Amino acid sequence: MASDQPPLSFMSKLSPVVYYHKASAPPTTGSASVGQAPPPRLLLLATWMGAREAHIAKYVRPYQRLFPSSAILLLRFETRHFFPNFPWTRRALLSEYAPAVPILQSVAEDLESESSEPATLAGDTRPQILIHIWSNGGSISLQTVYNLFTKATTSPFPRHVIIFDSTPGLFRYKAGVRVMNEGIKSPLVRMLVAPIFHALMTWYWFFHIVLSRWIPSLKGFLETVADGHNDLSVEFGSRALTEVRRSYIYGPGDEVIMEEHVVGHAEDAKLKGLAMVRLERFLGTKHVQHVRGNEERYWRIVEETWDGVGFGNETGEQLLN
Repeated sequence: MASDQPPLSFMSKLSPVVYYHKASAPPTTGSASVGQAPPPRLLLLATWMGAREAHIAKYVRPYQRLFPSSAILLLRFETRHFFPNFPWTRRALLSEYAPAVPILQSVAEDLESESSEPATLAGDTRPQILIHIWSNGGSISLQTVYNLFTKATTSPFPRHVIIFDSTPGLFRYKAGVRVMNEGIKSPLVRMLVAPIFHALMTWYWFFHIVLSRWIPSLKGFLETVADGHNDLSVEFGSRALTEVRRSYIYGPGDEVIMEEHVVGHAEDAKLKGLAMVRLERFLGTKHVQHVRGNEERYWRIVEETWDGVGFGNETGEQLLN
């Protein structure tokens, strides 16, 4: 029976953490009606650490209803990926996320073949990819795949919009332990692994927070990834160079990602001259659960971020411009 199938069984599993669903129809290239952009060629969804299939599907299905003709590239993030600075973790990340690169290359090459102007120039300025990342897990996934993309091709990353959902956040000891305990229901198992989790958080704090004050090269990966999203280095070929606009979904009820970290990141993006930035603050909602606070508003933000509504002269909950 269909109900016995895993929630993501309709997608092709390319690796333990990469899933793909082909577009059901050719991408729309013609002019859209006023106030409405053509659908994304690709939805790039990068989920939080340890997200279960059933929970991921609660986001994927609404996206399919909003953009039924769009292809979907899904990136998962597991607890074993949490310390990418470790050599063995880094090797696993690069190997497991590698299958996502040809899909992004295909989009970039299709765009270049359709236009005489590269995607980074002032030809067609419409976005082609909608990116939605949840928590620091999704943030790390996106940055990893982007780094692989830049090494594999000279094509610019396609123009895109991005939604930062419950991210990015900087290091917090208690929040780190809490995140690593997510998905462990057994009190006994939690008790047994607690010393390991606390040892890892202590290590991170000492090497990446304390020592990095004197040795900049020891800067933590959470801080490095957060900075990378606001990087406009032309020589590096930053993803942000082809970003059209972004929205942040966050709230004071998030016990993992502090709202001041999110707001600070948004303000830094604007100061560095990045695309239009919109802040959407949800009250009474927890980490990666803001959709529960107001589902209609949540998905309206997604649509408006894609269509470019609520930016410029119009205002969202808070607009930085």
